Amino acid sequence: MKHEQNITAAKIEPIIQRLTEIRLAWKLPLNDVANRCGADLNTFKRYESGQTFPSGKTLVRWATVLGYELSLWPKAST
Repeated sequence: MKHEQNITAAKIEPIIQRLTEIRLAWKLPLNDVANRCGADLNTFKRYESGQTFPSGKTLVRWATVLGYELSLWPKAST
């Protein structure tokens, strides 16, 4: 499954997994996170289950709501 601009699911899924782990560790209800991101609960259920993927803008907002930021790192040379 591909996301906008050919970003593969394999690259987005670890980010979603980590954001989900953070939410669960803090015992935050998914509905609260979805509301703070300006999204619907069912939409966030689909994000966390891998049925669909959020936009880059939503990923940034999601991380911000949890007190994190998304960062880019140089790709390791092989």
